Amino acid sequence: MAAGHGLSHSERQYLEAPGGWVAISGQVRSAEGAPLCAMVLANGEHQFSCDGNGEYSLNAPLDGGGQISLMVFAEGYQSYSSTLQP
Repeated sequence: MAAGHGLSHSERQYLEAPGGWVAISGQVRSAEGAPLCAMVLANGEHQFSCDGNGEYSLNAPLDGGGQISLMVFAEGYQSYSSTLQP
């Protein structure tokens, strides 16, 4: 796939974790729906979605406003970013 194509991301779940952190999980796919290996960043924590299904799961701290800044990077694709409010 050519550089510049977009990513698709779906958050599946938010669960409270100890210490004001939130467990988040989701899936990273190309705009056409193919699972992608990507780096997922959430308020300084990271996880790779390279399990063959584009899935990830990680714990992230909430920022001062109770939000999570989520960014996804995959080679050859435009980055994805979103602010989550669990």
